[in-house]
Amino acid sequence: MKTWLSEISYQWGNRNDRARYEAWYASLLHMYFGSRGEEVRSHDTTSRMSSDIVVSLGDKTFVLGVRIVDIAEEVETAFAAAFAQMRVRGLAEQYRGRSVHLVVVVCAREVRNLLEVRAEPLGDS
Repeated sequence: MKTWLSEISYQWGNRNDRARYEAWYASLLHMYFGSRGEEVRSHDTTSRMSSDIVVSLGDKTFVLGVRIVDIAEEVETAFAAAFAQMRVRGLAEQYRGRSVHLVVVVCAREVRNLLEVRAEPLGDS
């Protein structure tokens, strides 16, 4: 994904400062997974929140959250906050009975690219 994102023109990401927003990356990731033929949904809503992206691969479901940081030192904080929010708000509740993984994608404003991705299996799925 990092290579794929790095191929996007600087002007496209910089025009109107789009690359500063989570929705920019979420849209690109939605197109990435969709172009691969995966079942993908954006803003899959529960009663308490909506997930950025949900990708289904067979009996596995990946609930993705996209976070943007200003500097690389904020990555750990972004991961901790995102995973906590996803768990507390029950983003994967509707997928009980399937193998569910919470995934957080952290991108950086300055470099306009992916910094790191982490996934955690959701227990009791």
